[in-house]
Amino acid sequence: MTGLSDAVGALDDLAPGTTAAAVHRIAWTVLMGRDSDPGVVAVVDGRQGPSRIVHGPAGATHLLLLDERAARLVTKPIGVRSGPAQDGGELLDLSDFLTDGATATPVDHPLDVLWAAAAAGLAVESRRLLDLTRARVRTRSQFGQNLSSFQAVQHRLADALVDVEAIELAVEEAVAAIDEGTSPVGAAATGKLLANDASIRVRATAHQLCGGYGYLEEAGLGPSTRSIHVLTAGIGPTPDLRSAITEALRRGPHS
Repeated sequence: MTGLSDAVGALDDLAPGTTAAAVHRIAWTVLMGRDSDPGVVAVVDGRQGPSRIVHGPAGATHLLLLDERAARLVTKPIGVRSGPAQDGGELLDLSDFLTDGATATPVDHPLDVLWAAAAAGLAVESRRLLDLTRARVRTRSQFGQNLSSFQAVQHRLADALVDVEAIELAVEEAVAAIDEGTSPVGAAATGKLLANDASIRVRATAHQLCGGYGYLEEAGLGPSTRSIHVLTAGIGPTPDLRSAITEALRRGPHS
């Protein structure tokens, strides 16, 4: 298995708002190897079956369906799409997608890899939103004072910084455990759940402190905001993570 830490480290170099689409490539590279490349692959949680809409990279032609212990590459091209998403990916309608005959490849912690990669994307985009918000409040004034001098604003930024650093720490621990082969059951799901909640709070803080300006494309918050939406709702949504954590606790640490 290719090192996950090296793969997610490249997210920092990507353009804002493109991390969601990149997570699919990272998961494929880590799970299946750099030398195996069937084209553009959408890597998705395959436990609920294909009758749903999922997020995938633009131009995806194949699916890699994951469950707790294996990955199945479906080589039938994806023919039904709901159109491009604004984050550089696409929403794929899989309602008529057939998985019969797909070969299952045993891999270690496949869903953990996908969730940890998505959490790393949330860390990158949340940090970008925080940096943009800091820069904004330092250059704006109200009531004759710089916005960054108001205690309430400082408290909100401090809370956002704690959230960003909590995401980064959770990602670091989850990625290291996966690379070392010591990932505890439910650890990646727990880290992704924390990242979901914290990144949503950071996003809200950024838009509240930037005001109406934050909703303009020129403000620069839009790409990261859209990626956070996709990474929280489309790749490891909170209900799925809670179910995974509950099941992990039910099975016990040695399952």
